[in-house]
Amino acid sequence: MKTNFTLMCKVSGYFVCLLLACPHLLAQAASPNEDRLEEQFLHLPNAWQLKPAELKAQSDTVTPMIRNQRNKYWQSSLAGERQLIGDLAFDEPAAQFPGATLSTAPEIPVLPMSVWVIASFDSFHVYEAPIDQVHQVIYTEMNYKVSEVINTPKSLQLAVGDKIDVAMRGGRVKHTDGTILTSRIYPAKHFVQLNHKYLLQLLYNPETQWYVLNKEWDVTSGQVTPDSEEERYRASKHQSALSGMTIPMAVQYIRNVLF
Repeated sequence: MKTNFTLMCKVSGYFVCLLLACPHLLAQAASPNEDRLEEQFLHLPNAWQLKPAELKAQSDTVTPMIRNQRNKYWQSSLAGERQLIGDLAFDEPAAQFPGATLSTAPEIPVLPMSVWVIASFDSFHVYEAPIDQVHQVIYTEMNYKVSEVINTPKSLQLAVGDKIDVAMRGGRVKHTDGTILTSRIYPAKHFVQLNHKYLLQLLYNPETQWYVLNKEWDVTSGQVTPDSEEERYRASKHQSALSGMTIPMAVQYIRNVLF
């Protein structure tokens, strides 16, 4: 899943910061174009994003204290971007499908606070963080269940069977009056799919107790399948070691690279 944001990891004690550099930040009310959304997302892997979360009906996965921390994270991120780009923060540009390129980044990057797991994408929740009386930032948390822990920082305790939240800006929410708000919902050629199993590299944020997706490969079939534009391109150039491996082979290979 290749997104148009820049990840910047800064480790200071237990802090990891994700710097988002996108101009499309604030939620917008449903527009006439949304009548065509189902057609635009037909057969695409992220069609699950079309289902609006009913804010009053869904159960939160964390305590009110942690939810407040997560809201503050997005509110602070948005405030910083508005200082940089002003009213451009209110824009929602059209989706783009950039051509595939192979970056200089390694297939198995070694990053601070990096977490490697096998996990299933079982469900998702969408939340609103109020900005003022008019605006709010919408974000999604994808809920994964861990089936194998490959590598974690020493400070993090993670076990088989644990459920983890992977954060992402954007989503759709439905209010009790029937109003649907949409933010950053775009057709994607490659994206994580509900009820699929993945090999994941995640970046952990101890303050919010969530994770950010850095890399993923689909392993639902039992073999590693590249699941992003970059990794598919790497495999097409026969430069991928992971592509086609069984799950046990991939786990051992990653451990060998990391250790």
